[in-house]
Amino acid sequence: MTPEDWIALYEAHCAAVYTSVSRRVGGDRALAEDLVQEAWLAAVDAWPPPAVQPRGWLLTCAMNRLRNQLKRRRPRPVEPEVLEQISLEPNSLASGCDSPAGAELLQSGLARLTPEQAALIEDHHLEGLPLAEIARNRGLSVRAVEGRLTRARRALAKALRKPIHPR
Repeated sequence: MTPEDWIALYEAHCAAVYTSVSRRVGGDRALAEDLVQEAWLAAVDAWPPPAVQPRGWLLTCAMNRLRNQLKRRRPRPVEPEVLEQISLEPNSLASGCDSPAGAELLQSGLARLTPEQAALIEDHHLEGLPLAEIARNRGLSVRAVEGRLTRARRALAKALRKPIHPR
């Protein structure tokens, strides 16, 4: 890619990627900036073929870096009120990302899920994609996505009760 291509790509996608990452880390500006910057550096090293959605690729790259970071951290006790912020109800899961502590806890739980489970929760609850679009993107029926999403939320609930919140 030429320098002009990179500039155009950056201008077209940086703000949207930053917004998505920022929302997922509870507005922690420094962390969001670091993750987005690391995603762009990864893009320079290994830009995918043109068929790939640039925004999705960059967001996935940034979130993988966040998950890796969270996996390396030692679990620590979580204040009960932070745990209560994360409602596992289908329509309010994203509200757990309203604070940095809630976002860290939610992302830490997502890091303990399979990549498919985490991606389903992120796509539907954090990105707001409708089930029909997720189904179309994955080549599944809406009913299959609903079932997988329900199992993913159960797995997340279990992960959030595990070593993150020792009692």
